[in-house]
Amino acid sequence: MKLKSVKMLVCQACLDGDGEECHTPGCALYLHRVDLPIMPELYEVLAEVDEVEG
Repeated sequence: MKLKSVKMLVCQACLDGDGEECHTPGCALYLHRVDLPIMPELYEVLAEVDEVEG
C-alpha cells in the first residue's frame, strides 16, 4: 500500500473525529463519515480559512 503526503482542507469537526457525516462545504471529507480523530502529530496546519459557502 502506498502512502501519500497530501494537502487538503479539512474542517475541525473531522479532525476531532466527531463521528457523524460531515456537513461542512469545502471540507475534503464533506458528506463522508469520520468517526476517529486524526492525531495532531500527524498533520501541520498551514493556514485556516472560514467555512466555504456551498
